[in-house]
Amino acid sequence: MSLRQEKVMDSDIIRTEILRVLNESGKIRGSELTSRVIKRVGNEKMVHREISMLVESGEVERKMYSKSHIEYQIINISETVNNQLKEVHKEIDVIFEDIH
Repeated sequence: MSLRQEKVMDSDIIRTEILRVLNESGKIRGSELTSRVIKRVGNEKMVHREISMLVESGEVERKMYSKSHIEYQIINISETVNNQLKEVHKEIDVIFEDIH
């Protein structure tokens, strides 16, 4: 697997974990979201980048009450869950290709 493929896969895994935490929690403070995702995958810089990309794509809503109080939530849960399933299938395909 090339370095580029590895980075894309890491990015997908981090994005999937962010969506999983949001799906499980509903609304969540930014610091708590980052902390929970970092415990499982990635580093702070990558997690913040992926959160920003999800906000830009319209999948996640960001509400800023103050600099220290930012909350995130999924905008369309059913669509997001469907997209997560598609990503899981892609990851399975990649793993299957690596095995064979």
